[in-house]
Amino acid sequence: MRNKIYFALSLLGLLFACTKPEPEPQKPEIKGRLNALKNGEAWEAYAHGRTNNFNTAKLLLFFTAEENNLDIECTVRNIPRVTGKYYPISNENIKPSNDSVINASCYISDYDLLLADYDLMEDSTNVVTIDTYDAVADKYSGTLNLIFVVNRKNDDLGLPDTIRIKNGVFFGEVLR
Repeated sequence: MRNKIYFALSLLGLLFACTKPEPEPQKPEIKGRLNALKNGEAWEAYAHGRTNNFNTAKLLLFFTAEENNLDIECTVRNIPRVTGKYYPISNENIKPSNDSVINASCYISDYDLLLADYDLMEDSTNVVTIDTYDAVADKYSGTLNLIFVVNRKNDDLGLPDTIRIKNGVFFGEVLR
């Protein structure tokens, strides 16, 4: 009789110890796109925005693509949530705590391993234009021209010294 009680208690313990695993949170679907020339060749990237954690009136614009099993991400920070023409500067010229300066950078990685990072070239042709911004839907569209120069890279991979993104046309939405 004791064995049956221990057996029943063991089964109850196993039953309560087994829990259904919680589903992984789903990543939001990125519907935005950037079409541009990257170093003279047609290039398409995903586009999405996020709010700046320090100043929600500003946007972070992300343009991401995969090429040759490497991830490329270019980011423009602190774009106001209004239409207009904006001239970003290089990250290296601002203090990390300054959340009001529009700046841009780019990097190439192999998942979580940084292979190259690029700073924006100080050039008057670097421009991001927000042509439309819908504050209710948090959607935007615009154009851009950006030139990035290598800050550091793995020379063994033949990565470019310069990334020129020209005639870019993009649309996206702010992900929550």
